[in-house]
Amino acid sequence: MRWVVRSDQADYMRERQKQNKSKTVEAEIWAKQKLETTEHKWSTQAIWGCRLFDFWCAELGIAVEIDGLTHDKVYDAIRDEYNYFRSGIVVIRVENYDEIAMQQALETIAKADTWQARKAKMRQQYGLTPDEPFRNLLKKVGIQKAHGKWQVPHG
Repeated sequence: MRWVVRSDQADYMRERQKQNKSKTVEAEIWAKQKLETTEHKWSTQAIWGCRLFDFWCAELGIAVEIDGLTHDKVYDAIRDEYNYFRSGIVVIRVENYDEIAMQQALETIAKADTWQARKAKMRQQYGLTPDEPFRNLLKKVGIQKAHGKWQVPHG
């Protein structure tokens, strides 16, 4: 399952992914070593619509974001809630080198349902029919778009 984006958005996101993969970020190396202790496969710099996740587990539908000082916690929380109710994706945020937060993240991952199981539970909990698009859950819980119409930055 992927979010449909325009071709210019997809091209931009692939370019951003390429740039991010070419940079060595020590905190992400630290996180990768921690995530490798789980029994799950993790992709790095995974594209999801107009987002890039630092780490992505497709089986669990969990993204792990390693946050530095530049992250806007309020904006990130809004986007993460939107992603959860839009598709059942859980975004776990860990600040750079925060051992306690990483341990909590690993515990959450160990207890997590598969993505499909989580979405089935959410469908039942919120009364979403099996043939109804998952994005309709946003209306049922009263969540607006995470932000306005996303455009490829110019410049």
